[in-house]
Amino acid sequence: MASVFMPIPALLLANLKFLFGWYAIAWILTLIDVEFWHKPPGKGLPVSEAWSFSGLIGIFLAPFIHVNWRHLKGNTIPFFVLGGLVLLRQPIDFIVITIVIALVSGILGWFLGGIAGFTPQGWLINARSTGMSDLIFGYAGFLLALFYFDRTIASAIALGLTILLFGNRLWLMLPGKIVRRMRIAWDAHLIGFIVGAFVAAYLPSLRPVSIALLQALSVPTQFPGIMIAGTVIDERFYRQTLPPLIARYVPPLLSRLRILFQLVAAAWIIAFVDFQILRGALRFNLGIRPWTLRGLIGIPLAPFLHGNWNHISGNTLGFLIFGGLLVLVKPNDFVLISIAIALISGALIWFSAFPVRFGYVGASAVIFGYIGFLLSLFYFENNLTASLLLGGTLLLIILFDRIWLGVRFREMILLRKRSLIKGILPKTFDNSWAHFLGFIAGVIVAGYLPDLRSYAAYLASLFNLSR
Repeated sequence: MASVFMPIPALLLANLKFLFGWYAIAWILTLIDVEFWHKPPGKGLPVSEAWSFSGLIGIFLAPFIHVNWRHLKGNTIPFFVLGGLVLLRQPIDFIVITIVIALVSGILGWFLGGIAGFTPQGWLINARSTGMSDLIFGYAGFLLALFYFDRTIASAIALGLTILLFGNRLWLMLPGKIVRRMRIAWDAHLIGFIVGAFVAAYLPSLRPVSIALLQALSVPTQFPGIMIAGTVIDERFYRQTLPPLIARYVPPLLSRLRILFQLVAAAWIIAFVDFQILRGALRFNLGIRPWTLRGLIGIPLAPFLHGNWNHISGNTLGFLIFGGLLVLVKPNDFVLISIAIALISGALIWFSAFPVRFGYVGASAVIFGYIGFLLSLFYFENNLTASLLLGGTLLLIILFDRIWLGVRFREMILLRKRSLIKGILPKTFDNSWAHFLGFIAGVIVAGYLPDLRSYAAYLASLFNLSR
């Protein structure tokens, strides 16, 4: 009987060599620049400096040159993780995807940096950039956008893994105060991300270029399959569309999740206006200020306002995870539950929280309200769905703390580090107190959901909203 085990094909091996070769060149050039030249970036080997002749050479060298060893080390794991996902998704395209992202993002950075320049406010484009960051964020943009254009099993898996493994770094492509203080080239990240998304959109046009390039390098372009855990996964898997069962239920699920993405988009648009145009005027004036008339205005508005880019980035994932779980199981009640949690938690914060300078802002109270609702629903409904929600929510909390926040299980249990579990418990009259009040609001809404439905139906009929 013939063995089902197949060796790794030459195509995959060639791409692996390309992946490791890229990093080896980065290591060698960084060694030369840091240890032998002993000069800051741009004074040694050429980097991508806008509107300069050496910058044109730097377009090709900048993805390999890093400021220091810490810079290179920080890029290493994301490069291999995301590059590996691109490689395994469709090995025949990997080399061209990498080259296009690196060159196009370098050219755009060189061109836009000369036009826009740089200001301390972080509005505009840096005139100089180095490192593999734009390529890494290009991989992320490619993997996140690919599912929209491709709709295959492989792209769906890549989408989930990218969010899980890299989602907590996406805020590094936004011009927040922390990013500027750390001197991170957020614009190079953003340009790389956008270029990666465009590459995903035009991948079918790039595929003939991939084949031509690989044939010119004498690399076989046939991809019969790779062996994973003793099982051959052939090329057809990567091109297979979603199974009929998934294709049948995905559109309704996306329809349910639309409201969630609309709320997130509204929060991000408001954040951009507040941070980049109004200089924080919205969060300063429209937050929840306890025991003030102006603070009452903040009760319905606070969930859409945030302190900085890091704040809204952290809240976005929690909102999508726990809000997404809620909207999937309670699609008809999601808006009602969200409004009730926001108003009740806001009123509790206004009534009992300690006054702070900027007022209480952010969607944290609503997120913890979702958690409180999902965990307590079992007590009030006591059915199979509520039981599964209880277990699923606890699992998501643990995974969020472990993967996103990097909290170990021992630290989770002993409440030694910042985590969702620790965030529920009130410590002082600060943000954790708002989290606790949001959790309580979620429990209250779960207990009185039938009554809230009746009130909502009455108000709808009163204002003729049922139509």
